[in-house]
Formats: sequence, structure tokens, C-alpha cells
Amino acid sequence: MLKPPCNILDYVVPNLVNWSLPVSFHEVVGKENSKVINLVDNVHFWATVKTTNFTQLMEEKGSKYTYMKANLDYSKGLRDNKLYVRQLSWMANLSNDMILSTLYKRVFKLSERLEQKMINFMQQALPTSSHRLICAHVRMGTNPDIRDTSVRFHENNLSVVWKFLATHSKSDKDKVFLISDSENVWRMGRSQTFGHRMVASGGPVNHVDRSGSLGTEERCAGLEKVIFDQHVLMQCDVLLMSFSGVSRMAAYIRGTHEGLYCLTRKEDIVPCEPKNIPKLYRIMG
Repeated sequence: MLKPPCNILDYVVPNLVNWSLPVSFHEVVGKENSKVINLVDNVHFWATVKTTNFTQLMEEKGSKYTYMKANLDYSKGLRDNKLYVRQLSWMANLSNDMILSTLYKRVFKLSERLEQKMINFMQQALPTSSHRLICAHVRMGTNPDIRDTSVRFHENNLSVVWKFLATHSKSDKDKVFLISDSENVWRMGRSQTFGHRMVASGGPVNHVDRSGSLGTEERCAGLEKVIFDQHVLMQCDVLLMSFSGVSRMAAYIRGTHEGLYCLTRKEDIVPCEPKNIPKLYRIMG
């Protein structure tokens, strides 16, 4: 059995819950005794989570161990599932953003290596307490640098982003952290009036879920970049997020509506609050 191309423990490690196993189930029981349920983009599963009996679902697969692979926001469905009221009672009065933020903080923290990288990055970006970090995540969707399912933002409308960043970074103590799934967005940003104040984390841009044609080294470097960049976004004084789980989770964990703005599907920018993000983007959650 081939091991996964990237070791997640190189990037994030257990925090309050130890989810790391010394060996995988595949290695213990063999591939024939474990199954994978692929629920990526499965809208029907998302809509029925609130009534799903997960024990029964696993038993139907007829396997001793079952992996579930999914990518939508199931927090509301899990919270409202009557079968697990006792186990998930802590979710009862929480909104989506609070549930996901709590889960992330319980489960993950940066690996020691990336934590040191973060300390070094933040010290260089914000050398004094009066410096600020102005951040923007621009998810373009399908573009020359990345394979995606659709276009999410049009390059000819980037002027709204440049105006936003210029307005919020008027002082040399306002550093700009701009990330995107398109290298061209970064290059265009460097030519703007705030370009000399931009800071970067480095690393290749690729789609973690759709990078099968890339070599292992580049895939893993891309995974490290997206995890690191997401953790930088969690610490921004001003955060402009877009229609993407990367900046959405960062906004949730950042935990405040102060300085939070959303680049909407209509390609304009509005102030927003973490709890209202699913409705604003019509996200399944």
C-alpha cells in the first residue's frame, strides 16, 4: 500500500484531541478490510446529514474501518441531528462559524517547524506593535495557473481589490499580504501603489484537491503554502475574504467582524460578519 504523498503532520499536528495514528488502518487490517466513502461535492449527503445514522452508514459498507472524504460544511446538519444530541450537545447554541472555529482549534495547531516559520514571518512583516497587516484573498477559480471547476472572479474587475487595499494601507506601517490562486494577481498587485508594502510567504500556487498531474514535491509544497497562508490570514488586522474555504475558515478562526470584508459573488466588497458568511455566499452550511 503506497503512503499518501504528503504527511499532514509536517504542517499541522494534534492540539487538544490526539487524532494521529502510528500506522494507518490500511496497514493494520489491509485494504480489503477498509473502505473509502467519497462524498466530495455530494449535495444529497449535505442535505441529509441532519438525519443520517453514521453507524448504519458504516455498517452498510461492510468494512471494519471506513474513511469518509468530503468537502462541504456539515456543521448545521450535525448540530441538528437528533441521533447525536448527547455527543454534540456543545454545538446546540452555536452558529456555523463558531462550530467550525471550535473544532479547528481543538483538532489542529501548526507543526513546530511551521510555527517557527510563522514567528519569523510575523516579525518581519510587523516589526513593531504599531504595524498592521492588511490582507486579501482573491479566489479567481479557473485560470492559467490552476485547474478549477469554474471562474469565481474576473480579472477585469480586480480594480475593486486594488482600491480596497490602497485605501486600507496608506501608511508604510501597513503591510499588505495578498494571496490568490492566480500568480498573475500577485504580479498585478506588485505594480499597484501599495506594491512596495507587500509581504509574501513564498511557495508554489496549486489546487490541493486537483493537483494530480503535479509531482509529489510540488504538490506537498503547495499544500504547505495554503496551510501557512491560511494561518497568516487568521492574524490579519484587516481581512478581505472571497468565495473560498481558505479565507472563510480564516475569518471564522480570526473570530471578529472588526476589519472583515467580503468580496462577493457580484464582485463588489462589503463589510461582513463571520456568522453571515454562508448566507452571503449562498454556501451549503
